[in-house]
Amino acid sequence: MNTSHKRALRIILITGASGVGKSVLTKGMLRSLTGAKFLTLVTTRSAREGDPLGEYEYVTKREFEAALTREEFFVHTRFSRNYYGMRKATIKAALKRKSFSIRPTTPGNIPLWWGHLGKQGAFLHIAPPPELEIRRRLITRGSSVREIARRIREARNWEKQIAGFIRDGIPIRIITGRNRAAKLDNALRIIRIVP
Repeated sequence: MNTSHKRALRIILITGASGVGKSVLTKGMLRSLTGAKFLTLVTTRSAREGDPLGEYEYVTKREFEAALTREEFFVHTRFSRNYYGMRKATIKAALKRKSFSIRPTTPGNIPLWWGHLGKQGAFLHIAPPPELEIRRRLITRGSSVREIARRIREARNWEKQIAGFIRDGIPIRIITGRNRAAKLDNALRIIRIVP
């Protein structure tokens, strides 16, 4: 596959509700695009078995808060008692690379990323399967009934946000496909044609 790119596109951001395959698509793109790597996120959560190399930079709460004070983060959040943030320096370095940097993200951050990256960023949103399929996947993961209901509400809200951003002119590309391979093929095809 020819993965040399003459255009300015450098960063690929992937969104989608829980259980739609963000991690699978991200890993597939990392394998398929020559030289691609994670856009590393800083977190205070503990490393988990299966976390891919380079996906996270693990720091203490004190280190994260010191970096916040120094205004090192482009975007940051707190979720489930842990901090997560994207360093400005990480983005700057990614924009200088000749290959892609890839990161899953939440829809709420897309306008901020679009304002900063413009055409140097590609925004891919994985269309969710029917709610029954999402429910099945979350049950398979061992999620509670309450957690499943929350995630389905979240998926509905994410779809509304994405539709609103598209109406506002943010060029979000929708990824569809019956299976993982089809979604990856569609995403790679989109990356090749993004202006």
